[in-house]
Amino acid sequence: MINYLDDLYAIRDILLNNKIILVPTDSIWSFACHPLSETALNTVKEVTGKNISREQVIITDTIERLKLYVKEIHPRVETLLCFHERPLNILYNASFHLPYYLKDKNGRVIIRITKDELLCDLIKLIDHPLVSIPATRSFENLPKSIQDINSELLDIAGYVLETGRSFSYKPRLAMMISFDKEGELIFHRQ
Repeated sequence: MINYLDDLYAIRDILLNNKIILVPTDSIWSFACHPLSETALNTVKEVTGKNISREQVIITDTIERLKLYVKEIHPRVETLLCFHERPLNILYNASFHLPYYLKDKNGRVIIRITKDELLCDLIKLIDHPLVSIPATRSFENLPKSIQDINSELLDIAGYVLETGRSFSYKPRLAMMISFDKEGELIFHRQ
């Protein structure tokens, strides 16, 4: 683990105590919480007024951990995950390892494998992925910097994670895809 300015063990404790953190993901600034904390997700839902199931992304660190939470990954998609550089949200059929409140009405979930080292270290430390929700209200633009976040929303975060981010940090919006039984990609957002 890299020596960060932020105390990852303190952040782990915040997440394990049903609290929310504010974090720059590899796409946008988001609220994040432990996937087993329905309490934290409900807090985000109440404050932002969002339909969480449409906007949440589960962020994980490896293909191996991803396989715990999805029913299947087509080999073509697994190859794509190894080589794709841009953040890639993929809609999967969720496995029974994920609680019902993380799945949409069809039993699906959006998951992204992050390449951000700090997020990967945090995921390893809590031994679970993170649930990420854009740090905006439903009518606001997606926050590309912390300055884009409504000050009222900052108050719900138990911690603001800023290590490794500078004002020149340029997030890239994630692509959104799914795949069919043959492994053909279906692009929802490019």
